[in-house]
Amino acid sequence: MAPHTGSATPEQIDVLLNFLDEHRDLARGRLRGADGNVQTKRLWEKLCYSLNSMGGCTKTIQQKVWFDRKHLAKKATADSRRSTSATGGGPSLTPPLSQWV
Repeated sequence: MAPHTGSATPEQIDVLLNFLDEHRDLARGRLRGADGNVQTKRLWEKLCYSLNSMGGCTKTIQQKVWFDRKHLAKKATADSRRSTSATGGGPSLTPPLSQWV
């Protein structure tokens, strides 16, 4: 049976966010040097195995759903900031950020 490579389930996202909260240096890209690269790979493999074993979508280490989520969050924040500071005042025209972005 082929793996399901669609969107992550809410449960998988919750596990992902909790893992990254516990490993903030990984989330912030602060693991540098040879030891940091080894540790980064080991942590991504651990996370990948945990998420894939939950069912739902399965991803390879290279797919790193986290980076997609991070990009979407940054884009949504920038869009909201631009809308708020646009000429004309009033409330932001962009939808509020959701829990999962």
